[in-house]
Amino acid sequence: MSVTTITTEEVYLKQGRAATWAISVKDSGGTPYDFSVGYTGHMQVRERANSRNFLDELTTTNSRITFDDGADADGINCRLIWSDEDSDVILATDRRREKRVTLLGDLEITETSTGNVVASVAMSIIFEQSVTHASGTLEGVGYWTVT
Repeated sequence: MSVTTITTEEVYLKQGRAATWAISVKDSGGTPYDFSVGYTGHMQVRERANSRNFLDELTTTNSRITFDDGADADGINCRLIWSDEDSDVILATDRRREKRVTLLGDLEITETSTGNVVASVAMSIIFEQSVTHASGTLEGVGYWTVT
């Protein structure tokens, strides 16, 4: 599987709220990839594309990127996970202190046996500070075709 993409998607986070974003990564024929065995995921969240330091990191190792055992009925095969504490960390490390901040991240999915990146999705992470902390979880779904 040799796959690349230059698709940009948006993920929304609110301070103090957990968020799970369910993703369907599909081939050009519309078939979801099976990432259940032999793949890793990695994403660093940065203030700008050329920022030296990252504000947050999601990986399959830290269980903040998970792959489903095959795609479900909606084609979901990957999830990005932020706890309420994770969203607070972004706020603590963001130097701009604005109410709404757009950060950047590239989700990369790598085939472990070859080390090849088989899917790459450029993402904008839109982070909003809360005036009043609401409890609960924000969930979203993204459908991305990788060609």
